[in-house]
Amino acid sequence: MSEKKLVFLFSPSKEILVAANPQTNRTIILNQEKSKWFVAPRDYSQMIGDSTYNGEDWEEITPEKAKNIYKDIYPDEELLAKIKQDLVWHRERIAKYQKCISVGQFHTVGLKTDGTVVAVGDNDDGQCNTGRWRGIVEIAAGNSHTVGLRADGTVVAVGCNETGECNTESWRDIVAIDAGYFHTVGLKADGTVVAVGYNESGQCNTGSWRDIVAIAAGNLHTVGLRADGTVVAVGNIFDDVIGGRCSTENWRDIIAVAVGYYHMVGLRSDGTVITVGNNSDGRCNTESWRDIIAVAAEHHTVGLRADGTVVAVGHNEDGECNTGSWRDIVAISVSSLYTVGLKADGTVVAVGYNENGECNATSSWRDIVAIASDMHIVGLKADGTVVAVGNNSNGQCNVENWRDIGPASAEQVLKWKQSLQWQQQGLCKYCGGILGGIIIKKCKSCGKPN
Repeated sequence: MSEKKLVFLFSPSKEILVAANPQTNRTIILNQEKSKWFVAPRDYSQMIGDSTYNGEDWEEITPEKAKNIYKDIYPDEELLAKIKQDLVWHRERIAKYQKCISVGQFHTVGLKTDGTVVAVGDNDDGQCNTGRWRGIVEIAAGNSHTVGLRADGTVVAVGCNETGECNTESWRDIVAIDAGYFHTVGLKADGTVVAVGYNESGQCNTGSWRDIVAIAAGNLHTVGLRADGTVVAVGNIFDDVIGGRCSTENWRDIIAVAVGYYHMVGLRSDGTVITVGNNSDGRCNTESWRDIIAVAAEHHTVGLRADGTVVAVGHNEDGECNTGSWRDIVAISVSSLYTVGLKADGTVVAVGYNENGECNATSSWRDIVAIASDMHIVGLKADGTVVAVGNNSNGQCNVENWRDIGPASAEQVLKWKQSLQWQQQGLCKYCGGILGGIIIKKCKSCGKPN
């Protein structure tokens, strides 16, 4: 909750006392005699401190309405606690959808409830060739490749493989995946990490890592969060190799990590945020942040507060850090062009590059449960359909025919896992029976062809 401030507006005719939250458009004022209340039009929220504005368009309101607006700006502790608790419920409600859509620079990937995967957009390297995948429980899109985690802990990948980023066929016991620009990272059940792909900066040198519980793959670096709250990292941030002055060795009590473009972000258990890396545009200036529950990063850094407000620092050429008026946010997504926020009521707000009105277009979205962004913005709806706006040069926004995007049930995932294990053992994928036949394999128990 922002600290209450009293700001004075001076005009030729009167002096007006203003109570305003500097990060919101809601403003209330009291005239010099303290006998009447006025409310500012939204368009005049930026007029705080402007000595040339005479306040002619302020609307007089009743004391009761003024009181309600004041509470909206500065809620009391009891109300604030209720707001936070309500947002916790909404975050838990949508959590299962967050791994069901993923975007690369020019392609979009969706995970269906039946464990298959759909993809549209640039397919020059085959990154959209996911049609034969089965039993998938998680997806990740890199710049020009796509990765899928199967229910049995194996991993499939398609797309650009110039540096070996799709060479995941030998991986086993994987529980989480992430895709960097040209590399792929997998977290194993035993807390170790495997990585393949471009390794010029050492971003795949994760072989010695232990006790890892979360991973993040960046442009030229990879980050791992240990169970004890410490962080390990390999690769390159700008011109400083991780392990030098960009080391994370002093990080403690971390509960989440995010990777940006040449910087890294760590969320501490006390709600504060630590960063390291290139800070030429202020993307690492998070020292004053408090009560943060989620972080995201690209050319800028974004933090979601427990009360549903959002803070942002860093590159702001297109206004991608202008999140000060956002409320009731339960999830965030960032890219080099945008900052996107999912609200508790299923609507979406976006700031940043808006040359074609893409940030305005999201205001009409409803019933959204997950968001993703890169050169375009994608939203997954509760009914399993998908909407998208932004750069569509390669058809990456052509998702209007997608259906049944979403997570599978736990029971179905267990069935997939068993079926995939049987297939690996050369047994019937339906019942685990012994297969017979030379050309067409047929189960001797259930009679079904495999």
